[in-house]
Amino acid sequence: MIDLLLFMASMLMTQESKMRMILILFGFIDNWYSSIGLAEFLYDKYRWTVVGTIVPTEKKARSNKDPPFLKLSNGALRKVERGWFREAIMKVKTARGNEYYIQCTTWRDKKQVMFVHTKAVGRTEAGNVLRHVKGKSKRVSLKAPNVQKIYANNFNAVDRNDRDSADYTCSIRSNRWYLRIFFWLLDRAIFAIYIVLVARYW
Repeated sequence: MIDLLLFMASMLMTQESKMRMILILFGFIDNWYSSIGLAEFLYDKYRWTVVGTIVPTEKKARSNKDPPFLKLSNGALRKVERGWFREAIMKVKTARGNEYYIQCTTWRDKKQVMFVHTKAVGRTEAGNVLRHVKGKSKRVSLKAPNVQKIYANNFNAVDRNDRDSADYTCSIRSNRWYLRIFFWLLDRAIFAIYIVLVARYW
């Protein structure tokens, strides 16, 4: 699927645009698809950097494909103040021997939020975000990791993709699961072509 989208994009863009696209190519993923394995695959094969949310789990046995942070219990979550966060970085080698880093960040907002990302990797020095807090008339400034601001500014594209695909879809009702997958892939490809055309000609 990704090979198809890259091929279509390369057919519609000039050489200068291709070089600019390669330099800034990154994606935002919602928690239905995010994983450390996906972040590794996209960087290793396509040099894509990604930012995505990931669902924290209570699983005790951990491998290098699992987030390093556990899901906080309700009791632990109440004891941790909003704005608390922790960051962990893992060094990874590509098949060509190049080194890069994958970071996992867990942050306490109203609930626990966890990010996996190969963009904005590094220690957060001073980040903050405005939030409504119960009992306060004005929004309060809370500490936040760097990746939160990047994700908040761009995740709308993920929601817009889902919304547009729900409104304008070529899918049909079918009990054959492989047809549903085919039409889902076709919807994604059409949406990607639309984005490339808008960026190129409008």
